[in-house]
Amino acid sequence: MRTKEFIEDYRYFPEPDIPPFEVKKEWLEKEIPILPHVYYQKLIEKGAEPKEAEIIISSPFLSEFTQKVLEKLPFNKIKGWILTEILQHVPDVESLKNLPFTSSEFIDFIEKIVEGKLPRHIGQEIIKKSMEENIPLKKLISEKVEIKSGSELENAIEEVIKENPDVVEKIKSGKISAVSFLVGQVMRKLKGKANPKEVKERIEKKLNV
Repeated sequence: MRTKEFIEDYRYFPEPDIPPFEVKKEWLEKEIPILPHVYYQKLIEKGAEPKEAEIIISSPFLSEFTQKVLEKLPFNKIKGWILTEILQHVPDVESLKNLPFTSSEFIDFIEKIVEGKLPRHIGQEIIKKSMEENIPLKKLISEKVEIKSGSELENAIEEVIKENPDVVEKIKSGKISAVSFLVGQVMRKLKGKANPKEVKERIEKKLNV
């Protein structure tokens, strides 16, 4: 029995009224979501642990959200915020589709953390309030981001040093770890609106340690 092996055997011919249509690879990559197993491997390459990658790809929304964020930020800068700070406020990953903020807002939020414009502990409070009260990150950031610097910060440091002579003496005698106590006092005085790293550096400079 004769078998058909080639297109010609089927007597196919092009439709004269329909022009050839070429599907470009770039279009496919843009329009078709990345497959979970492919994205899993990309996450591993970006530094994710297998368990972390599994959690992210378990939700189509979380996968897409993370993918957009990773276009601007490295994985090690965002993993704690996504996998801990955000996920602890939802019953399951599927609930993330109701996030009160966009990936762009989240990127701006993380950049402020990285740049020291927003203290980490304030950032944690913002994420918690945003998730629990369904408030956009942008609104909360505008209310909280008021980092004290210049003379205001300098005055607060001076006051704390004067108020804690015993601690200052310990630091000058070699107990450098006591600087953390002074940093905490300055942060309390400024209601958290200061960069802890900058506060620590200024105190150490003042005390010559």
